Amino acid sequence: MALKKGKCTNYDGCTKADRDEIIEVDEFDDFVCPECGKPLEALESRKKKKKNDKDKNKMLFIIGGSVVALGIIGAIVFALIGSKEEEEIKPFETETAPADSVDVKKDEVTNRNDTLVIKIEGQQEGEEAEAVQEVPAVKETPVAKPVAPAKPAATTPAQPSTHKLGYGTWTGGMKNGQPHGTGTLTYSTSRTIDERDSKGRVAQPGEYVVGEWDNGHLVQGRWFKNDGSKEAIIIGKAG
Repeated sequence: MALKKGKCTNYDGCTKADRDEIIEVDEFDDFVCPECGKPLEALESRKKKKKNDKDKNKMLFIIGGSVVALGIIGAIVFALIGSKEEEEIKPFETETAPADSVDVKKDEVTNRNDTLVIKIEGQQEGEEAEAVQEVPAVKETPVAKPVAPAKPAATTPAQPSTHKLGYGTWTGGMKNGQPHGTGTLTYSTSRTIDERDSKGRVAQPGEYVVGEWDNGHLVQGRWFKNDGSKEAIIIGKAG
């Protein structure tokens, strides 16, 4: 009679699995754990799985090591290339003037007839006329200052004038000695507001009319009465 060997993987649920116990089952019986009834894992497949896991870890280790080695090699090559380029680049060397050449570090600059005269040190007095190079001096152009715009003169609005009439007081403009334009007429005596008024309205002392006059005739306005009421009056201009 052949037996199959396996182990239960029902950890924390089966004591045989917790003890990692090898279970033998007849090849014709169900390949399950006799304690918990869970399927068993054959020892051969278990060994193959462990071997595969081990081979996989080994392969990952080899790949990781190769990547690190390639990184180190690349860094070394990059450093060697950079140092070689620095050696090939030589600084630009300027030729220095000989000791007996003209010293221009202590040039004297003077002002002669509005021109700049440069005298080189070591030059003989008799050679001044030949060695002097005259450069027109740069004159500063005066900058015109901006002129602030003149402020307009403040104008005082014309105030309406007050005129005493025989029948009241008029505040406004005048024409031919009569009220003219917009203004206020306050009556001091009883008087017909306008003889052209078809209603013949008469203002009493203390009452006033605010409106528009044309050469002494009311065109339109509002009549304010002593009892607190007011009335609109529209007559129109005289023909």
